[in-house]
Formats: sequence, structure tokens, C-alpha cells
Amino acid sequence: MTDTQRFDQVAGTWDDDPGRVALARAIADAIGREVGLSPSMDVLDFGTGTGLLALAVQPHVRSVTGADTSAGMLEVFVRDVHHLGFDRADLRARLAAAGFEDLRETTAFVHHRQGREYSVFLISGRAIPAGR
Repeated sequence: MTDTQRFDQVAGTWDDDPGRVALARAIADAIGREVGLSPSMDVLDFGTGTGLLALAVQPHVRSVTGADTSAGMLEVFVRDVHHLGFDRADLRARLAAAGFEDLRETTAFVHHRQGREYSVFLISGRAIPAGR
């Protein structure tokens, strides 16, 4: 059994362990001390699991994106996290301001849930070469 498969199996009860919750809070506190979290920051929590760390950091930053290889862990994270989605024009403008060009967008999928439509879109582009 791979680690990812094991995490998929235990995801539903992962947050039931108070030690894991305390560990996530301790790590969030350490990140805050070492990095100096601020409301202007966007954070990537790679290996987010059920999102314990992401949710502990989130009140101190502008946004947190969680990524994980375990679909089971992400299912628990998505179940408890809600957002209003992303504005395509705003995201496109942010990418352009960050130095990307030839930006293209497309709708990859439209998810229908509880009588509503949620579109999944892709925006791709190229980083502007340094010195240009």
C-alpha cells in the first residue's frame, strides 16, 4: 500500500486526533514567528491533508491554497471549506501584473451541484523573460 492510499483510507478520521490538531496549530504559530504572516500574503500549503494547517494560517493571510496527492484528504478539506470562487478577470489581471503574457483562458468543465453551475476554468500564459 502506498502512502497516498493509506492517507486516502484514514482521511475521514484524521482530524479526530487532538494531537494532530495541536500539531497544526503549533506549526502555524512557528510559521507566523519565522515568516511574519501578513494580510497581503498568499500561501500554498503543499501536503495540506485535511487542511488543518491551512485553516490555522488562513486568518492571518489573504489566501491559502491547499494541494495534496491524497484525494481522500482533499475530499475532507473541500467538504469543510467554502469559497465564492475566483473572478476570471481579477485572476487574469493579477497574472499580468505578476509578469505573465499571452494569457489564454478556457472553461475546462462545468460542475452541476444542488441546482447551481460551477465552472472550472484554466488560465495559461508565459512568464515575461527577465530584461525585456
